[in-house]
Amino acid sequence: MSDLDRIDLKILRCLQEDGRISILKLAEVVALSPTAVLARVMCLTNEGYGLGYEARNYTVMKEVKSTTRLALG
Repeated sequence: MSDLDRIDLKILRCLQEDGRISILKLAEVVALSPTAVLARVMCLTNEGYGLGYEARNYTVMKEVKSTTRLALG
């Protein structure tokens, strides 16, 4: 997959707006089956489009500051 088509671009736009959107919801938005959308998302990821998300949790307990970082994707 070297050239992005209109569906790939729509998928990327949707993921930019909401990186936590489900494959089912994304499939509805782009009018494809969930299987086809998942395959495209995987291809986009493999092509280096930087898909993924990061969760950060900053907790302060009394006098001790604790920072936890969990990288997903």
